[in-house]
Amino acid sequence: RIEFSEHRAPDTVIDLCDVMSRTILSLQPLAHDRNVRLDLEQPAGSIAITAKYDEIAQVIQNLVNNAIKYSAEGGRVTVTLAISASMSEAGRNAVEHVEFSSRSILLQPRASAEAKAAWIRVRDDGPGIARRHLSRLGERFYRADESRGGEIEGTGLGLAIVKHIMARHRGGLAVSSKEDAGSVFGAWLPVTDSALPKTDAE
Repeated sequence: RIEFSEHRAPDTVIDLCDVMSRTILSLQPLAHDRNVRLDLEQPAGSIAITAKYDEIAQVIQNLVNNAIKYSAEGGRVTVTLAISASMSEAGRNAVEHVEFSSRSILLQPRASAEAKAAWIRVRDDGPGIARRHLSRLGERFYRADESRGGEIEGTGLGLAIVKHIMARHRGGLAVSSKEDAGSVFGAWLPVTDSALPKTDAE
């Protein structure tokens, strides 16, 4: 279904901060059950993007769920949301990581490199991912469990779904990792100047 709609750009304006805070709140019980600290860092106010709400929530959920699953007990997952002056700058910020880490662009954005952009960074302090696996992480059914702490249940579709959703939203997707030093997954997409729809409270 996501592949079928990939060529149709979304036409609704949503608040990325709202999607983020709601989705992270829904994942807190999972983090608690695994004894993983889940922190969110995002600006006050709102960030308007032209997007499909449930698909952006799916992107956040898949990236954060993976980070929680691969974190050791007592570990920490930090999710950061921010704005950059351009898509190219957002791409760099989204996968900022430790020194000497390896990086791979899983999806090149279709939006202009100069467009103002929002970026999401999901960082874990888990076992990291071997360099040889990084470029294949967006492939359907591809899994790199041997470099991510052993047997973890899953279909190998989570990142492929994220990749297709980000393509529909003209965004980018990248990973940065170093074995024994954790991983960072970053997604970025253009923001819009359109006004957010008014809520009942307003």
